[in-house]
Amino acid sequence: SSSIISFFKNFFTVLLLMVFLLIEMKNGNEKIEMMFEGKRKTSVHNMVSKTIKEVVHYLSIKFFISFATSILVFILLMIMKIDFAIIWAFLAFVMNFIPTFGSIISVGVTTIFSLMQFYPEWGKIIFVFIFMLSTNFLLGNIIEPKIEGDNLDLSIFVIIVCILFWGWLWGFTGMILAVPLTVIIKIICENIEFLHPIAIFL
Repeated sequence: SSSIISFFKNFFTVLLLMVFLLIEMKNGNEKIEMMFEGKRKTSVHNMVSKTIKEVVHYLSIKFFISFATSILVFILLMIMKIDFAIIWAFLAFVMNFIPTFGSIISVGVTTIFSLMQFYPEWGKIIFVFIFMLSTNFLLGNIIEPKIEGDNLDLSIFVIIVCILFWGWLWGFTGMILAVPLTVIIKIICENIEFLHPIAIFL
């Protein structure tokens, strides 16, 4: 219970910050007009619009892929008559926002619970494991990258390192926000000349 309370405290803190940030953004153009002039003003406008576009693009694709994964998982688990199917489907939805590690955790936890419920009926346990694995692999590693294309243009190694760093800093919430934050850092580095090498590395 303490872990759940801690998670929701962090989640609502980040959510509250995002709400205030979005409220502030309505005056963003006026502030940019006052802060910068000429080419720098155009560059900052482009940077802000590109950041918003790419983050929204990433989150919208993640949401629909995660939702589709959770629906498929829920249907299968209901057919298999696994207890608390809605919880495992919700877990699959949330964990899918964490690249690579999230799907592994979701498959592992659901399979362990099916082992506890169905043992020694190995056929059902293996079927749950294979279905969970194939669903996450198909949606997360084939369909999602195909939809996204190379728009984010981030190194897989960098993504994993960023998940570890933001996860260490902000816990589970940091792992979810790792990719959007890295996208923002990459775009900022692309638009500041002396930071170009960092953008290329990312």
